[in-house]
This record gives sequence, structure tokens and C-alpha cells, in this order.
Amino acid sequence: MTTIRSLSLLALLTATGAAVGCSSDTTGSEELDDTEWIAANSFEVNTRFKGTLTHAATGLYAELATDEVLQTEVIATHISYAKNDMKHAAYQVNLMPDEILSVNVSVEGELVTIAYEASVDMVRKAVYGVDVTTIADLPKTHFEVTIPADPVDVFARAGDSCASDYGSYTLTEYKYYYYFDADNAGCEIPMVTGTIDVVSVYPNPTVYPEYDRLLNDLGDGLKGFRAAILPNYGDDDPMGRFNIHRDALAELDIEPEVTTEYYRYTWTQEGATIVIDLFDPTEGYFANTFYEALSNYQFVFYNGHSNYGHQPFLSNVDAYSDDYQIITMHSCQSYAYYTSQVAAGKATADDPTGWVNADMAATGRSSYPSDSPDVMMVLLEGLMAGLTVVANNQNELAPSWQAIAKRMADVAPSILYGMAGVRNNAWQPTPATPTEGCTHPICETGGALDPTCDPCVSQIGQADSYCTESFWDALCVEQVETVCGQTCG
Repeated sequence: MTTIRSLSLLALLTATGAAVGCSSDTTGSEELDDTEWIAANSFEVNTRFKGTLTHAATGLYAELATDEVLQTEVIATHISYAKNDMKHAAYQVNLMPDEILSVNVSVEGELVTIAYEASVDMVRKAVYGVDVTTIADLPKTHFEVTIPADPVDVFARAGDSCASDYGSYTLTEYKYYYYFDADNAGCEIPMVTGTIDVVSVYPNPTVYPEYDRLLNDLGDGLKGFRAAILPNYGDDDPMGRFNIHRDALAELDIEPEVTTEYYRYTWTQEGATIVIDLFDPTEGYFANTFYEALSNYQFVFYNGHSNYGHQPFLSNVDAYSDDYQIITMHSCQSYAYYTSQVAAGKATADDPTGWVNADMAATGRSSYPSDSPDVMMVLLEGLMAGLTVVANNQNELAPSWQAIAKRMADVAPSILYGMAGVRNNAWQPTPATPTEGCTHPICETGGALDPTCDPCVSQIGQADSYCTESFWDALCVEQVETVCGQTCG
């Protein structure tokens, strides 16, 4: 028996409550949705992944020949085993395809063979010295990957023979793909060759946070948004992650309101306010705290382990707010694991992409707890800079997502920080009315400053153009002393 068809992931899996990626409204559409990634030191491409897998139609997979959800699951698992081959080629694979474009199913006895083609997004680190805008700018566009012929229960069949570099970590089935090494000595399970062809480089337009949707009524005459900072348990000290984020927020010089659940910092500048709640991970059940934050805050910032894409926090589609949200997963390789979950969680009938009401800061590679507080402050300071200028009708000074992503990259360039879901954001600046002098004191963070407004600003702009082109953040303030020799405070 042979059947041929195509599968639309969103239609198949969203209804089941599974974590899925973006897919197009119409199976086989030429207009494929994507993760809408922008970054300072990486870019996103769309690829065509072709593979063939085989698995017995027994047990949980008895209906594999006809069950489209099961077929989608095994195809996604098959694709995940390409992770390390593509990592060696400088690409990070989004582990949920945009769409499975075609499926050819054949059955011989209990054995089901599935030949498929899928649309898969990937992020690549920047090519040194090349502004990559088309596939012609890429050094290579065709790849072959060695992956298991049967992607189900690989660990059960191979043990540690097809895994490497796992160190002290315990191998299990759900994370075996992460350490998979087809070239490992003694790896003898049947393999197949998958092919990957880059078909397009996604554009990188200048886009912005939806600043107008972040200036909300907070009561008491305040306008802005609420931010939830959610550090998970530390590896050695349960409060370790909490403490380093608390220390970073102390730089705001705000006395927090302390409760049993969180520290609250009410940060107000020039007509804009961000109410920041730093949650204690040892109070209550962490997943429930995360779900509550996802329901009630516009800015949600997580730091902790990715657990190989198996953290439950973003797969609960009922937990998401209907409002525009900025969600950060400062955890290992969150682009690959969690962008699709956010898109699925925010998707509606009017917005099947899920990105109209969501922007997501993510990591392309493995990240570290020590970098998280700095990235948190870059995001908060960048958004505050944008809110203050928008609140004061100086929209053209608002920092773009590219500018904020660049500052994130400055924290740790190797992590490949970026923003997902932002390529089609609606807010754009309008020309501001010219003003005399600097738009804010040089010892305070805010919008980018005109280098002609102050000699010190001119000096700093020559050393760090980010301060005069994007926004005047804490690093710019530090340079008032280091570059200009002046003292702040």
C-alpha cells in the first residue's frame, strides 16, 4: 500500500495540545510562515529537508501508516537527529519544521516507510566579511546528513554506542539526538542519508518592539508595562540565579517592595514605567508561577535549563495572555526548542502565525547563567529607552530590535542572541520634532543622543556609535567617565 499527501503541522497538532511550530494556512502554500528571526551576528534561512524513515507499525505506532499526527511526530524526531551534522556546518536547526510539504507512505507487512520533504528554518552565524542577503552569498547551500533509519527508540537499540560528548550527563531516549554521533566507533544501527538544501535567506528589515502596545495604563497616572523575571533553581544554590538577577536590578537604584513571592521594582523615567517583579523560585511550584506570569505580564523573562526542549512552561497554550507579549527564554538553544511553542501558544484564527501578539528573545546556542542578568538589563534598558522617547513624541529615537539585539550580542557573541517573531512588527517611528540640546542628561539612560548636543556625547559617539545611533544605555553612561573624564552621581 502506498499513499502520498502533505501535512499541515498547525492544523494537525495545535488541536492536540502538542508543542508545534508555525505552519502555513494552506498545505503546500508558497507563502510559508517562519520564526521571523532577526539578530546582529546571525541570520535565518529556509531549507528543504528530504528524508526517508522506517518504523514498525506496532504498539503505540500501530496506526503509523494512516495517523498523520504519528507521522508528523516521527518525522520531527527524524529531523532532530540532523542537529549535530548541521551544527558542524554552523547552522542551528529549528527542531519543529514549518511545514511537512509531502509524505509518501508505503507499507510492507508491519514495516512502514515514510519518504518526506519538510520546510525547516535554521539560524546560521554570520559569514565573516559578507552581508548575506541571498543564497548566492552563502559558501554552501547543499548538505547531506547521516541519521538513523528508524528514529524511534534509538537509545534503546544503540545504548551509548552512537553518542558522544555527553560527559557526566545521563543518556535517555528523549535527549539522545542531542549527543548523537553516527561516526562514533561501534555505532552500528542502520543509517540513511538526509539532504538539506537552503532555498532562501529571510530578509532583515529594521523593525521595532510594539512600543505603542507597551504604554498601558498601570494606575496612579503611570504608563508602561509589567515585567516578570523568572530565574529557575540554581544548580548549586537554589537561590543562585535569583541572587544574580537581584544584584543586576540593584543597578536601577530602586528600593524594592519585598513580598514572600517576589521583589518588586517600580522603575519610572520621563513619563514611562516598568513594574518589574523578580520571582523567588523556591516559593510555590515553579511551573505554576510561570503560567501565572505568562497570563498576566507583557514581559516574561526566564533563566534556567532548556531540558533539551522538554520544559513544560511554554507548551500550555491556555496560559498565554491575549495581549502583546515579549517572552525571553535565556536557556540553551531556545531558538531551536521554544520559538515554535510560543508561536503555537499565541496563534489564533485571525493570526495563525502566532507572532502578531508575541516577540521572543532567544539563544541560538548554549547559554550560561552568568550572562542572563546582563541580557535582562539590555532588554529592560532598551525597552525603557524606547518607551521614554515615544511617551515624549520623539519616536525617531526609539531603538530598533536590531539595535537591542546588537547589545545582547555584545554581552556574549558566541551565544547568537536574537529576536523571533518580529520581522513583520507594525510599529514604526515617525519623524520627531527637532529639540535643542540633549534630549536627556548624559548620566541617565534613554534614547540615542545627538553627537552635536554635547562635546562628551560627540566623543562617546566616536568611540561607540551605538550610543548615538541606537540608544544611550548603561554602557554609554559608564563612558561619560571612562571617555570624557566626567563623573556621574
